[in-house]
Amino acid sequence: MIGTPKTRAGKSNVIDLFEAARRKERTNGTSLKQQRRPEDEEKPQLGTGALVNAFRKVLLLPQHRDPYFGSVGALLNTKYKLHHIQRLVDVVHAGADAERLGALISASINRIITQEETFILDLGHLRPDYMGFHFSRGNLVIRGDVGDKFCYSQSGGSVVLQGNAGNFAGWRMEGGMCVIEGNAGDYAAFRMRGGKFVVKGAYGPFACYEMNGGTFTGYSEGDHVGKHRTSGRVHMPQGRPHG
Repeated sequence: MIGTPKTRAGKSNVIDLFEAARRKERTNGTSLKQQRRPEDEEKPQLGTGALVNAFRKVLLLPQHRDPYFGSVGALLNTKYKLHHIQRLVDVVHAGADAERLGALISASINRIITQEETFILDLGHLRPDYMGFHFSRGNLVIRGDVGDKFCYSQSGGSVVLQGNAGNFAGWRMEGGMCVIEGNAGDYAAFRMRGGKFVVKGAYGPFACYEMNGGTFTGYSEGDHVGKHRTSGRVHMPQGRPHG
C-alpha cells in the first residue's frame, strides 16, 4: 500500500513512534498530560472588571434561573474588595435589570464581608431589587432607595437603609436587624420568622402578614397589620400596639 510503510509485525511506523514516546515518558517520569505551562492555568479575574464580567454573565442567564445563585456561580474565580462593589454600582446605567443587579450586588457583598466590617454603599440613581438578600454577617449601610424584596431571607448582621424600600421588605427574615429609615411598600415583614425589623416611615398594607417569629416595629399605623400572624411581636410606638 502506498503511503505508510509497514514493519514485520504489520504495524505502521506511526504506531511504533507512539510507543517509543510512551516509553520515553515512563523513563522521564512525567506524562505529557501532566506538563502544563503556567500560562495555561486559569487566572482569577480581579477588581471591578471581574464584577462587571460577572454581571454580564448574570444578564445572560435563562429567565427561569435564580438570579442570586446564578450570581454566586458567576463570581467563582474572582477576587475583589468591597470598594470594587461601589465602583460597579457607579458604572451601571439606570436601566439595568433591577432584579439581577441586586442579586449580584448582594452575592458579592455576602461573599467577602466579615463579621466586624461595615460597608457603606451609595446606590445613586439605581433602585435594585434583592438588596440585603441572604445577608448573614457584618454591617451594611445603603444610601438610596431600593426595590422589592429588601433583606429577603436575612439571617444575621445589620442592614440600615437610608431611603425607601419597595414591596416584600423583610420577607422570610430569620435573624439579624433590618432598619428602613424611610418608607416601605406592601407586605413588609411578610412571613417573618426571626430577627428585628424596623420601619421609621410609612408602610403599606399587610405588614407582618403570616408572621411567625421575630419583632416588627413600625413608627406609623398601617392597614391589616399582623393578619394571619401566629407568633412574633408587633410594636407601633406612634400607633396602637399589636402584642
